Amino acid sequence: MRKSNSLLLVVLLLALLVACSENPGTTTMKLMLSTGNGPGGRTLVPEDGSGMEVSRFTVSGQGPNGKRFTKGSDSSNVEVEGLATGEWKVTAMGLNRDGTELVTGSASFVLSPSSEPKVIVLDTLVGSGTLNLVFDWSLCDVSNPSVQVRLSGPGLEAGESLLPVTINKDAMTATVSDTLPSGSYKVSAFLKDGQQQVAGMVEAVRISNAARTSGSYSFYLDGEGPSSMTFMQDASGAPVRGSLSVLNENGIFYDGLWYECSFSLLDPASVDASGLGVEWYLDGILVKSEDISIDG
Repeated sequence: MRKSNSLLLVVLLLALLVACSENPGTTTMKLMLSTGNGPGGRTLVPEDGSGMEVSRFTVSGQGPNGKRFTKGSDSSNVEVEGLATGEWKVTAMGLNRDGTELVTGSASFVLSPSSEPKVIVLDTLVGSGTLNLVFDWSLCDVSNPSVQVRLSGPGLEAGESLLPVTINKDAMTATVSDTLPSGSYKVSAFLKDGQQQVAGMVEAVRISNAARTSGSYSFYLDGEGPSSMTFMQDASGAPVRGSLSVLNENGIFYDGLWYECSFSLLDPASVDASGLGVEWYLDGILVKSEDISIDG
């Protein structure tokens, strides 16, 4: 009789050990979601700019023994209870107020009962949007006009591409309409009279998923309107929002002289100062590019 009881006890212990190996302990996953740097600069943005803002999140994960979860949240701090300890791969998606997906990010980590909060950076834009631009040369006296529009930005293998342009010589306008992957771009446009370039411009453009970004521009001949600007971007490639001023006492400027400029960031916390750079343009042509630093 004692022998049977001992055997039964051993069997029960083995069953408990197997059960523990198949059902590891559970804990709460704590996540901190970061959307990183936002758009800015002298930038054309989607017509409803608020549609670019992340207002809610969805988080999904796959863990030990094929376990899965999905959770929505209005906060960037997310807690998921009752998850098995072990290795998890988690993907987070940022959505705007209308539920349109804007940006995503993922991370893998080992979850333990004493795990610290995990950070997931949402750094990959998703989807595509529409770019619509109108260029007007009615203020320019040109006999054989044409407009060339170039695009540079994320995901362009050649670094720069030509956008399709529709010319209306009677209305003295050129239009561009194209669908582009979400991201920050630089658009350069040039007005030509025959083979000679007579005017140009450069503009930062932000494309957001399922949104339309529109803008219009009037060309000016030299000396008749604004002909130069700067395009500033941080290490993430996103345009930087701020204001540029020239330190000059009387406000009069002369060709061939150097002037000191000051750029003030609208939101310094959103800028990667380690990779800040500036590009100077005249009539759409790059004149100078250099790295700059931020004091303080």
